[in-house]
Order: sequence, then structure tokens, then C-alpha cells
Amino acid sequence: LLAILSHVELWQRKEYRWDRVRAFLYSPELSRQTLPLFLVGTLLLSLSWITQSNILGWLSLLIFAAHYGLRVLRRGLIRPVFTMKAIINLTLAALLLLFLLYVNRDFILGQAGVIFFLPFLTAVVIGLVNIPFWLMKQTIIRRAATRRQQLTTLTVVGITGSFGKTSTKHFLQILLTAVGKKALAS
Repeated sequence: LLAILSHVELWQRKEYRWDRVRAFLYSPELSRQTLPLFLVGTLLLSLSWITQSNILGWLSLLIFAAHYGLRVLRRGLIRPVFTMKAIINLTLAALLLLFLLYVNRDFILGQAGVIFFLPFLTAVVIGLVNIPFWLMKQTIIRRAATRRQQLTTLTVVGITGSFGKTSTKHFLQILLTAVGKKALAS
């Protein structure tokens, strides 16, 4: 469950965008984490599948647990902001995890395998959940565009640049509010 929480948090932090998650996977940020431990667990898991050794399976399971445990010790409990989208992703990923653990015949090799594939399983869940959310977003954008076209006398101000957009927006809001009050008074 710690792994699911951290994976959904990562996707949320990267705004559920595949390109940003892919960039993270090749970034120094990931290599500074406990990636070597995860790679050792992967190697042991592969060997346990080849040899059908439960001892290597247990060892890989312990290393995966240490990987996630060290992440919690280093960064604290990593969890997403509990938005509707995050709750749906967490629920579906947890249900998929429980289902896969239930149907695995070889308990220890199956457990370690499910933990190994958990980032991929979470990505699949997030990809499927993103479809209806993307459709809702497109509907909102279309409604906003239609509403904008109906407002023929509306003046649109675009604020661009690298720095100061938010401050400029707040100053502009104060100025336009003051101008609007004077226009209404006269």
C-alpha cells in the first residue's frame, strides 16, 4: 500500500502526464533514491523465477520492502493530495493489487512479482482513469469556448512571461475592480 501511495503521488505531482513521468525516470532525482536496492530485488526476483526458488523469492520480497521502507524513512510517508481522481486511482490500484495477490498460485514468487510490477500496474490504472477525466476536461474547454464566443464585447488580457504573472494578475484585478466601480457609479 505504501508503494501504491507513492506511485499515485508521483503521477499526481507530474500532473498525470506520461512525458513528465518518463522524464522523471531518466532524471538524477530517481537515481538518488533507492534505485540500486530495487535493481538488486529485481535481479533476485528474476533468478527466483528461473530457478523456482522460494528462498530467492523471499529475499527479493524483503529487498523490495526495504526499498519502499527506506523511501519512507528518507522522505516520510509519500501520499497524494486526496482529490477525487487520486482516490479513484488509489482504490482501483489497491483492488487490482488484491486481485492479483489472490489469484497468484505460487504465493511468494507471486507476491514479489506483483510488487515488482506495481509501478506498471499503477500506470495502467492511471491511464484508464485518465480517459473519463480527459473527456470531462474537453467538455469544460468546449463550454468555455462557446461561452467566450457569446461574449462579443469582452476584452481579453493575456499576461505572459517567466516571472511575475501571478502578481501582475492580482494588481490588474485590483485596478480593474476599482475602474469598474467608478464606471458603475457614473
